[in-house]
Amino acid sequence: MMKTKLTAYFCKNSAYKALEALKKPLPKHIKAIKVPCAGRVESAEILKNIEDGAHKVLILACPIDNCKHINGNCRAQKRVEMINKTLREVSPEKDRVQLEFVSQVDTHRLKEILAVY
Repeated sequence: MMKTKLTAYFCKNSAYKALEALKKPLPKHIKAIKVPCAGRVESAEILKNIEDGAHKVLILACPIDNCKHINGNCRAQKRVEMINKTLREVSPEKDRVQLEFVSQVDTHRLKEILAVY
């Protein structure tokens, strides 16, 4: 079974710290990008990843009410909803862009999220 090609954006303040704590390399089909804040990942960049062959794009943000940049995770959530709505209008595939909230200590949850891919 071929694995889904995934581009994953990791907030450096939360999910990336959880990834580092796993102390395990990611599978080759997952491209990890460390970002200063999930809210800084622009729509054009997300769509470019899909255009370049990523089957899914995953944004890993700080938990709600725990964002170092106050509302970056909420901005990311609105952006993901908007992109998926647009993509559903042109493609039968659902929700190619996903958002998950992961704290820096939630390595177990991060492992479960990444196992899906």
